[in-house]
Amino acid sequence: MLRMFTRGVSRSAKDTLLTAPTLKQKLAKEEKIFQKNLPEWTKRDKSVKLRYGSWNPSKKLNRQQIQDIRNMTISLPNIKTVELASMFRVSPEAIRRILKSNWVPNESDEEKLLEREEKRRLEKAQRRQEEREQVRKQQQEYSGRGRAPGANSGRNTGQKGPRHTQQRRPARTFHRDMADIID
Repeated sequence: MLRMFTRGVSRSAKDTLLTAPTLKQKLAKEEKIFQKNLPEWTKRDKSVKLRYGSWNPSKKLNRQQIQDIRNMTISLPNIKTVELASMFRVSPEAIRRILKSNWVPNESDEEKLLEREEKRRLEKAQRRQEEREQVRKQQQEYSGRGRAPGANSGRNTGQKGPRHTQQRRPARTFHRDMADIID
């Protein structure tokens, strides 16, 4: 196969041509040297991308929680990002990004954020009200038929009488334990 690519090439040049495995080894070696000479920030970015993949957190923290994280790191400088992540139930990468960012909303941004929050709150209240009305309508429909939703449909539930007639189990007697003797 090498003969096909070396037709018309001098013998000394043929000796310098690389075969596929040696070419791969040489390229890998050069890539390793290139990676070694990269600045630290690019190495960190690559390792973060390998570790966490694309950034789309499933849980997003609100402004107050973000401010709490920043305040905790100021008041407790020895706390680790992993510990903060477990406290707020988010990934360590989310904590790292929060601490790295310095963005604070100005007055106009703050007003917009408050308006959005109020709008969300009103929409949520409206949805709850609609759900309550839906449940009331369903209850009225069922009560017209003589059955309420969730009512027993005549099947045996396993209880033989009113609950208060069933006998209680006697309380367990106290046995001294090794811990009681030691105390």
